[in-house]
Amino acid sequence: MQKKGLIKRLTEGKYNILLYAVQFLSFIYLNFVVQHFCTLNTVTKSYRLRVQYANIMYTFLWAGLFVLVLAFISSKKAKRIVYGILYYFFAIYTIVQYGYYLIFQKFLFLIDLTLAGEGAAFLNFVAEILTPQVVLVVASIPLFGILGIILMPEFHFKKTFQKSLGASLLAAAMVVMAFAPNVYGKKIERVTWDSFKNPRYVYDTMNDATTAMAITGIYNYLFRDAYTLVADMFKDYSDEVAEIDKFFETKSDHKDNAYTGLLKGKNVILVLLETLDDWIVTKEDTPYLYKMMHEGVNFNQFYTPLYGMGYTFNCEFAVNSGVYAYRKGNTAYSLVHHDFSKSLANLFKDQGYRTASFHMNVPSFYNRASMHKTLGYSKYYSYMDYESDGKKRVDDSIVWKNNDIYNTLINKDGDQPFFSYILSFSLHAPNTRGTITVETALEKYPQYAKNPTVENIVKAKARMTDDMFRGLFKRLKKDGLFKDTVIIGFGDHYMYRGDEELVESKTKATGTTIKERTPAFIYSCDGKLSKQVNKYAQTVDLGPTVENLFGIKVPKTIMGHDILDPEYSGYVTFPNNSWLTKDAYVKNFKVVTNKGNLSKKEIEKMNDYITKCYEIDESILDSDYYKYKKEE
Repeated sequence: MQKKGLIKRLTEGKYNILLYAVQFLSFIYLNFVVQHFCTLNTVTKSYRLRVQYANIMYTFLWAGLFVLVLAFISSKKAKRIVYGILYYFFAIYTIVQYGYYLIFQKFLFLIDLTLAGEGAAFLNFVAEILTPQVVLVVASIPLFGILGIILMPEFHFKKTFQKSLGASLLAAAMVVMAFAPNVYGKKIERVTWDSFKNPRYVYDTMNDATTAMAITGIYNYLFRDAYTLVADMFKDYSDEVAEIDKFFETKSDHKDNAYTGLLKGKNVILVLLETLDDWIVTKEDTPYLYKMMHEGVNFNQFYTPLYGMGYTFNCEFAVNSGVYAYRKGNTAYSLVHHDFSKSLANLFKDQGYRTASFHMNVPSFYNRASMHKTLGYSKYYSYMDYESDGKKRVDDSIVWKNNDIYNTLINKDGDQPFFSYILSFSLHAPNTRGTITVETALEKYPQYAKNPTVENIVKAKARMTDDMFRGLFKRLKKDGLFKDTVIIGFGDHYMYRGDEELVESKTKATGTTIKERTPAFIYSCDGKLSKQVNKYAQTVDLGPTVENLFGIKVPKTIMGHDILDPEYSGYVTFPNNSWLTKDAYVKNFKVVTNKGNLSKKEIEKMNDYITKCYEIDESILDSDYYKYKKEE
């Protein structure tokens, strides 16, 4: 009689049922990776003991259910196939979440995965996170799966017990799932400023990916994420619309002020300044940007909060629409069929302007061809349709060097004033040697190549963006359009990838520790409008400010305000439950500074208001509010 091998003896022996512990532990390990190596224990420490271990309860429940599924299958081969599919699905999901967290310090929602193509641009940062620990953790994940497949036990439930046992286990699982949310506390009936602290609120709304992952575990996080996504598709928003109406009833109508209509009828070039941090702009390195910021209307305290995933698009959405982008999920795909008739470009189109947008990338990137049309731009023009040379495409000066692009930009063959929106690219991350933007910049400006530190690389790339304005100045003057044109610029986000110590030191050098402060200016080329504005403002405020300057009635039903309105005191809201005014900076509802000596009651009142703003904003986006109001 041939002696059985070790694996056969283990998987077919009397106690082989115990080997299900291998598969069970493999699923537990995936959750351990996310909970431990993403340091989520620091999040759960703020909650009472039963909440701290709720993720363990859920993880054990899901892992147990997966193993029970295997126990109902009689064929060992079929068991291995089912286990392999289950395990490696969650293994890939775990690795993606782990990697994303290491780069962005937050997790993905399912709806974010529609931005997978855009996220591929961040693969350049993988090298930065590949520490020995990360390599070891990632390598261990598939090895656990292999072990689970090899050591698959022979044991399975007999058919005579399967029906009754299966029904009992399913009923038990449903009871546990129904009861489990009570571990987090009672359901929140009324949202208040401090609801974000309540684990039940986080569980029910899935509004904070990091906290949700920490308190539920990776399996229930995915389950809740999927459930929330589907539930939102079939939700009736009539109550939310009524609440939005009530909110805007408390908002004062915009009144004309000293700046109303001063730029009426002029052409507009709106420029999103990719990754242009405030400390990057200097008289030596970016003379034209410096000139426009110091001779035009310059917003010295302008902030670009980082919304959701896809910071650049979410910033441009906020500027163009006047409402905040989604804090969870993505904006670029889920809102493409919504009505944004009150957007900046749509309002200019109503005034008889030709509207168009221009960028280096393909139209499908961030779904811009479709979303820009939704936001009011007649057409999205990609430089890839005009230039095959990659180095020329990533140089922002292409907008004036390429005659076809420039002539389209100024609407040369049309008789309408133009509203042209440019998304710059030259400063786009990463800032490492070998990438096309970096090599193009250092080749064009060799003085920075002598000492190619991150700071000098950034300066060289910023020079390409500045040269775009130099060339536009020259060509607009030649064509007699200069004095009839207004250039509006805004940064999309601070330089959040690269040398973190450099960013922190430069940010502090500009007089703040808040990284989200970025440039924003309005430059009338006739030189008749100049002002340094120190009022606190943010992305949603730029559109209403521009509209008033051009004599366009500022909509009441948006989240933004006219920065130049003397009756508006100014404030900034951040997606992480924070806000900033001239009097105080409150982060995660904890007071950081209180220069205005605000009372506890005053701070709590502002906390309530900021919470309400985000609640209303999400309802606007979810309900397609503007379309709903049109149909009334």
